[in-house]
Amino acid sequence: MRFASSSQIDAVLPAQHGARFSLKNGSMVFVPLLFYAFFCQSLASSSVVLYACLAVSFVSLVMHFLANGRFANKKFGLEIAWVPFFILFYAHSFIVGVNNLTLLVVYTILFVCMYAASGEREWISTCIKALVAFAAFHATCTIAFWLFPALYAPVKATFFSSSYMASDYRSGFTAHYSTNSIYLSFGLVCWACGLIGEKSKPRAKDVILGVAFLFALFLTTKRGPLVASVVAVSICYLFVNRDKFTGTALKALIIVMLAILAVGVLATFVPGVEATLQRFVELSEDETGNGRSELYDCAWSMFYSNPLFGNGWGSYSKYVATTSLGAMYNNLGFTSMSTHNVYLQLLAETGIVGLALFLVPAVVMLIAAMRRSAAHHGGGLYGESFCLWACVGAQIFFLVYCFSGNPLYDPQCYIPYFMSCVGVFAICGIDTKHKDGEAHGNLQ
Repeated sequence: MRFASSSQIDAVLPAQHGARFSLKNGSMVFVPLLFYAFFCQSLASSSVVLYACLAVSFVSLVMHFLANGRFANKKFGLEIAWVPFFILFYAHSFIVGVNNLTLLVVYTILFVCMYAASGEREWISTCIKALVAFAAFHATCTIAFWLFPALYAPVKATFFSSSYMASDYRSGFTAHYSTNSIYLSFGLVCWACGLIGEKSKPRAKDVILGVAFLFALFLTTKRGPLVASVVAVSICYLFVNRDKFTGTALKALIIVMLAILAVGVLATFVPGVEATLQRFVELSEDETGNGRSELYDCAWSMFYSNPLFGNGWGSYSKYVATTSLGAMYNNLGFTSMSTHNVYLQLLAETGIVGLALFLVPAVVMLIAAMRRSAAHHGGGLYGESFCLWACVGAQIFFLVYCFSGNPLYDPQCYIPYFMSCVGVFAICGIDTKHKDGEAHGNLQ
């Protein structure tokens, strides 16, 4: 056995990564989970499909990563920083009670993958391709329903007849426009940040796909995911081009001004875009934070009652249900409420300790990935640089969206997020073992 440097392996792998779509490289652990995440309200809404996805994922994990034992040759790396958070999650789940069995099972698979799957890189490009393809499907549906409203009625009747939130093109092929905006955001961020990190001049069809994601996202009228997406893409763009920061900042400013002008012009012709802009105006005039200030107050009350360790994972919705606010939401058909702010909910349910155990590994890993990104460049579309920055962008989007959404608790968000974490661990390994013609990245 011999050890090769990360840069030596990078010279060989990128062409292999972007060459073809393969499900024989360990990606079947993540692709079924991604399918569930992107279609949990439609094609994968039944428990039978959910169990099938989990079964395929678990069997693939065992057969590809655990049975062959290759991961055992790698050193522990930054993935170990997540161990305290998952221990906290399991402790709270079993002490307070398991409120969400799906969350428990999927978290377990993803936690094991953080060490086992980070020993290989070949699966990453396949999974990023699947994520972009699923998001592109939702973008196509959103735009098609906007262009041809008559197409939406039979789709709603077949898949979303019981959901009053599925009313028009805004929700696309989902039961809620928030869910649709999340899918479009992940597609936009992974695609745009991947192209930014890859650094080559994008082709016309690459730009068209990015514009389609952005336009469809505007059509949903959702503000939080749109802002989080713009922040993620902007941070990646500025960091990748930090060596010529002044010129980059100037270009970014020009792009922003042109984008604002284009959106303003577009809003005069497309009511959906105008509605999105109007919602930003309404938010600036709304002192209740879009009606969420009372939800935040409940979280702060819980935090003050037990600031260090919190009141137990999943306890927030139970607490709100005992209040008049919970009764009001129950009358409206909402049986379980979240804070719409992950950081506040973690404070309420797990205290300062729980919030720290989540934030520290999330931020440290993100910073480490961005700092090590210089060692991974080129490789073309879906090469290592593309995939690394797609993963980094997805993580930034997730962490920003945590301020206004529930991504840590929704499979639409936490599955792509933790998959991107595993991808970063695999790509950014400092040492790489070259064995039997395959490369296995290690994190230190």
